[in-house]
Amino acid sequence: MIKPENMNLDKNKYYFLCAAGIGDTMIVCGFYNALKNKYNSEITLLIPAKQEFIVNMFGITDYMVVDLGCKNIQQIIKKYSKLSDKCPDPQKGKVYLVHWTFHNEMQDFIIPIYYRKSKQPFLDIYKKFLGLDPKTPFKNITNIPELSNKVKKQLLQLGDIENIVILSPEATSTPKLNNEFWEKLAIELNQKGHIVISNVINEKNKIKNTHYIKLSLKDSIALAYKCHSVYSVRSGFCDLCYQLNEKLNVYYTDRDSLFLYSLNT
Repeated sequence: MIKPENMNLDKNKYYFLCAAGIGDTMIVCGFYNALKNKYNSEITLLIPAKQEFIVNMFGITDYMVVDLGCKNIQQIIKKYSKLSDKCPDPQKGKVYLVHWTFHNEMQDFIIPIYYRKSKQPFLDIYKKFLGLDPKTPFKNITNIPELSNKVKKQLLQLGDIENIVILSPEATSTPKLNNEFWEKLAIELNQKGHIVISNVINEKNKIKNTHYIKLSLKDSIALAYKCHSVYSVRSGFCDLCYQLNEKLNVYYTDRDSLFLYSLNT
């Protein structure tokens, strides 16, 4: 895979690099058609390999998988903030970082979001950042990914996939709930006869009285749309599950987070 800074760019096209979280990439994809209309031009999305399934969920075909060459978000921010200095606004033939974190000139914009004190909800903030009309609709997901054969086989060994409940306690942008909350919830769901799975990065963080299967991001989303229900602290994972409607139970640790991150419109 090629690194964004080493690409041969078409001077007649826009290139938007999605280098932030999975929820951010989802939102860019949801406004992708509106962005093409705004600029009256084709836009190629540059996507990390682990997020490729997201553009596929929205039926977007004009994209390239790129290697960010970083191990964590801190490294990504440090490296690509320098790249954003060369393209602070979308320009044809240049790579534009499509997230405010990478734009040093937008600190006044970033601070209220970072401290969850924004006076606007997240989708409205994105519309403002992208220069879209406030009434721009968000395009729904059209393609749900399939489970990998390996994971599907492991799940079926536990029982009926439609009886599985996912508990997803981890997040990077909002505070976590205490372990006792999740352990009590797991007991209640087990008593109802459900198969309860912990959706965590490391098995050592598995919630007591739940099962653990190593899931890729794609498999976790595929399972979410096939299982009984999902219980999650607000995260990029649950953002991608927003079309589950009543099957999705999202926990916000404070009212400011609820106001900022809720995708209900």
